[in-house]
Amino acid sequence: ALLRHEFSNFRHGRDRAYPAGYQYGESADTDQTQRVNAADLAEAVSLNIFSYLMVVIIPFIFIIPQCFISGYESGAPVFAIVFIVPIMLVGGGLEEAGWRYILQPELEQKYSFTISTIIVSIIWWLWHMPLFYIQGVVQYGQNYFAFGISVLGLSFALASIRKNTGSIWLCVLFHCIQNSLSGIYIINDNMWSNITATIIMILCSYILVKINDKTGVFNT
Repeated sequence: ALLRHEFSNFRHGRDRAYPAGYQYGESADTDQTQRVNAADLAEAVSLNIFSYLMVVIIPFIFIIPQCFISGYESGAPVFAIVFIVPIMLVGGGLEEAGWRYILQPELEQKYSFTISTIIVSIIWWLWHMPLFYIQGVVQYGQNYFAFGISVLGLSFALASIRKNTGSIWLCVLFHCIQNSLSGIYIINDNMWSNITATIIMILCSYILVKINDKTGVFNT
């Protein structure tokens, strides 16, 4: 389902889905159609290197200030991120099907980028509330309000990724990387570190959107 969003970034429609000269309603050569569709798929997921760099670097920009301000405990070894990221696909990454694939664009039809992102962050924050009261889960006993502040910053980061690239896949990847880093660098609870990281994320988001508006550097 997520790939349907990737295809929407391209204006191929029936012209690319069927061989030249094909009239809608006629039978098309199956092999040729499949070859064209395979090319569409490859093009849809082959994003430029700057987009991937943005998605990989931003999580570190978010977590490093927290490490300095709050301190942290070492969790899994750094190299384990290669194995943790795929696991986090079902440990948070697929949430993007709701937040950035459906909710964010729907809200942006009525509200500004900023207001839409704030609304998404509040819903995302409330969605996780039960986890903070269930014994045995990672979030149990942590500061729920500090988490909400972090969610606000991450919402802006993810909204800017979607706005700049139009890619839900990159939002999923970012979410997986961010969740993986939280298992490698276990940040001590500190409201000020969350506030600092969130301010940095919001500023980075607006800067990246502005840069992309002028240069198109993150366009697929």
